[in-house]
Amino acid sequence: QGASLLKSNRVKDSVIDESVSRILKLKYALGLFEHPYTDEAAVSKVILTPEHIELARKAAEESFVLLRNEPVGGKPLLPLEEGKSVTLIGRLADSQVDMLGAWTMRGKKEDVVTLRQTLAAKLKDKLTYVAGVDPASDSEDGLNEAVAAAAKSDIVIMALGETAKMSGEAACRSTLDLPGKQLKMLQAVVATGKPVVLVLFNGRPLSLPWESEHVPAILEAWFPGVQTGPAVVNALYGTVNPSGKLTASFPRSVGQMPLYYNVLNTGRPALNHAPADGYITGYLDQRNTALYPFGHGLSYTSFSYSPTTLSTKKATTADLNNKGEITVQATVQNTGKRDGEEVVQLYIRQRGASVARPVRELKGFEKIKLKAGESKQVKFTLTRNELAIWNAELKNTVETGELTVWIAPDSVSGTSASLTITN
Repeated sequence: QGASLLKSNRVKDSVIDESVSRILKLKYALGLFEHPYTDEAAVSKVILTPEHIELARKAAEESFVLLRNEPVGGKPLLPLEEGKSVTLIGRLADSQVDMLGAWTMRGKKEDVVTLRQTLAAKLKDKLTYVAGVDPASDSEDGLNEAVAAAAKSDIVIMALGETAKMSGEAACRSTLDLPGKQLKMLQAVVATGKPVVLVLFNGRPLSLPWESEHVPAILEAWFPGVQTGPAVVNALYGTVNPSGKLTASFPRSVGQMPLYYNVLNTGRPALNHAPADGYITGYLDQRNTALYPFGHGLSYTSFSYSPTTLSTKKATTADLNNKGEITVQATVQNTGKRDGEEVVQLYIRQRGASVARPVRELKGFEKIKLKAGESKQVKFTLTRNELAIWNAELKNTVETGELTVWIAPDSVSGTSASLTITN
């Protein structure tokens, strides 16, 4: 077919040359012409070396998102106190293959250290493990055993979520709730009155309305890989301070999907609760907003943000389309009692453009480390790269209008600042 397309002149030689050129450039950049073959004997010297294992653990720790951490007995449940007896519930807590996720290239399940293995080494006879219900089944086998074990410990850690295959290719689900009878088991364990930590293993956002109202602490762990156990235990016991932020919004229900933070303005008044009457944009049975918004993520310390400030209140399209810059800044302070890291986020909104623009757009972020009580001024620069749009005439340019800017901890917070862009 390719030869016939060439002969008929429907595809030119130059098009094929360009396509081949891109492939050859990539191979050159990868060094495949100098070293076309791989030394297979070197695998044992590279894979799972101590340095790489440490990196795998650190990468997992920094990916965790602390969704919720409410007080139990007068203080946040996490980090957990040492010396307490723990019941660990959930088949995912001891599933090596699921911790590798749905798109494993070379990972081997035998290399995975599970949450159960690490907790057993740490707590010894203070740990009780119960597999509980199967997340891939509607059977309630294991539910009663889980509840009985939970009642005998000081703290319960529930390792729930999806199997890796559930969020892989050709494996759709009709809901985003915890699959199987996991929610029923969780509800029964919470009813015992024991403090519960929910550790989620999953490859996508889940719908967690009941969990977010009744479970005091929720840690989103995703599928952390070969160092799952050490990484999760470090986060649960405070050896590391969670600093991850959500890169997708978590819905209240599957009916909200698709749900994303950078939506276009509907043009009608929007309410965040069920309206009594009136022609508005909103759900009748729940809030419009995400359960956990894009950019959300808690810490074992706390951070405060000063109002956002701008280097100017006016700018011109001519200047910004050239090399003009706008400096945006805010002061972030660690107001807690322990050191922590924070992902500071920059959002903008453009009004008055020739095409519709989102209510917020992420234009930058910076991860900073602050000691307890320490402050830092965080600065971002807005240039043509951040402000240009494809306008109604299909030209990439900065347009006139009102620009609102936020430096914030997530996509729904922050104190804004505004400026006017003119010709």
